[in-house]
Amino acid sequence: MTASTLKLDGGVVDEALGLIERHTVIVGASRGLGETVARTLGAQPGARLSLCARSYNRLMGLSMELGTDRTAAISMDVCDPESIVNGIRRANDTFGPPQGLVVTVGSHKMTPVHDTTAAAAARFESVLRTTLIGPWQVAQQVAGLMGSGGSIVLVGNARAGNGMAGRHAHAAAKHGLVALAKGMAAELGPRGVRVNVVIPGHMDTELGRSLLEHRATRSGAPLQTVLDRAARTTAMRRMLSPADVAGTIQFLLSSAASGVTGEAIEVSCGATVG
Repeated sequence: MTASTLKLDGGVVDEALGLIERHTVIVGASRGLGETVARTLGAQPGARLSLCARSYNRLMGLSMELGTDRTAAISMDVCDPESIVNGIRRANDTFGPPQGLVVTVGSHKMTPVHDTTAAAAARFESVLRTTLIGPWQVAQQVAGLMGSGGSIVLVGNARAGNGMAGRHAHAAAKHGLVALAKGMAAELGPRGVRVNVVIPGHMDTELGRSLLEHRATRSGAPLQTVLDRAARTTAMRRMLSPADVAGTIQFLLSSAASGVTGEAIEVSCGATVG
């Protein structure tokens, strides 16, 4: 018996994934996971991307790299409701109603129990606005424009479900996104709009490295030792890359995931198994 291999060209695969001529809004596209998602989706023929973040200059550089004919750099501050409304309006005016939304923004500011100052209270509220309230308001605006087949992907944190000492606002907000997505999935499901949360483990990004550097400084251990320890906590014995997570997000945006909604999907190289 001889084995045969079915070969499909890239265009057929792209079409099967429902990625042809789709407009996706990416909030947090200027760096880290958001930038990787933009590059991943931007590699698909015909993809149209609205790249949103506060760092407009970085967005413009990315837009020029991916092609200004099919990307738009949009200044947006998720802590400012008016900025959100204006940004989504511009995205809609540029490429029409979005079929996809990815929100990767969040704040890791420290919010320890013992700090009861007014500044600490303001910091707690700031983290909630950046990490939970802002993404919710973005999703509201985009959901109102989406038709059947739309997909919203939020980004959580694998550590948030068990709490994060010293980062209580971040953990509460990221865990809150799971409940938010499940409720939105139930409400938007009859319209054919899906909502899911991807929950990454510790990613090897600029922010991820800075958090581990802080841990190394606090413990007095060499940075490489801390990095090795982080890798050993996963079943795959390696750090999670942004590309690992971006691939899952790409799947959830596509028609290949048409039956997936209201799910919290962990992508962590097996950080919570074994």
